Amino acid sequence: MSMSKVRYLLILLLFFFQSGQALTFSYTPPTECGEFIIKWTPDATGNVAVLLLAAFRTQDSFSQTANAGSNVTISTLGYPAGQEFVVVVSDSSGFASGGISELITVQPRTSSSPSCNTTSPSPAFTYDIEPNSLISCETVNFIWDANAIQPVTVTGVIPLGNFIQFATSSSNNTAPLTANVSPGTMMLFFLMDSNGQLGGVSRILTIGSSTQGSTSCLDSTSPHSTAQPGQGGPTEITISSGAQPGNGSPTRGSTSSGSSSSHVSGAVIGGAVGGGVAVLLGLIVALFLIRRRTAKRKVSEKRPFDAPNIQPLVPDEEMPFVQPFDPIREAIRTT
Repeated sequence: MSMSKVRYLLILLLFFFQSGQALTFSYTPPTECGEFIIKWTPDATGNVAVLLLAAFRTQDSFSQTANAGSNVTISTLGYPAGQEFVVVVSDSSGFASGGISELITVQPRTSSSPSCNTTSPSPAFTYDIEPNSLISCETVNFIWDANAIQPVTVTGVIPLGNFIQFATSSSNNTAPLTANVSPGTMMLFFLMDSNGQLGGVSRILTIGSSTQGSTSCLDSTSPHSTAQPGQGGPTEITISSGAQPGNGSPTRGSTSSGSSSSHVSGAVIGGAVGGGVAVLLGLIVALFLIRRRTAKRKVSEKRPFDAPNIQPLVPDEEMPFVQPFDPIREAIRTT
């Protein structure tokens, strides 16, 4: 194998490992009125946006440039104990490029935390979901009030999963959505108008089964959650990236659920990295053996040509005497 081919393989391998890198984030266990920290990996690009989606509350969002630091610290989390929410981290790659957390429950206030106001501010506009329950493969309508500036963007997120997102038409204050989501899946919705005003977060909706048992709208691109929640406890929980828009009608997209792990289930991520390292080491060993074999072949080709087995000449004294042929002498002898 030529050195150019070896370099080419190494470049492909490096590209493989670089393309496998993705933004991830982690967070500390939240407590009422306590400090809450969200950290992300250094591979974030552009502006990093952290979105907290708490059920039946106004969204809380934080943003900063990636080079300004790798964490957001909320000194006082104004959520009451028992409040459920998810964290969504995005960078310039797109919405939820850092992943969507599991459904997080705020723990009671500790003795070291001061009291704080846990009342949610009123949203800029309100909306309803009719009917108020989501049934798999059936249609619901989002209806918002006149305070929303058209068009309105509807986003639905699945804890530990992917999301759906679509913009409505500018002429109506309603938008239909076919819930092509597997029964049992939990979702949170929030709306934002064209001026960036927020309509608040819905309650946690669990997709129900159709009374007719229809699953015709479901396929491999349907929004879903396949990851398992991290093991709670007083540890930092890490969320991997990769949340992609799901096939939530009327929009379509690829499906890729983000995964979550605590330090216990983080072995899955470690296994993936370890497997990649094993592949790298295996390729290096293979390249070494190929180069060694090639070098041996070249040395063999340059070895001097072995002379044939030629018997040495017999010394002069041992050789029989042969009289040279003389035509005149031969003619005299025969007469």
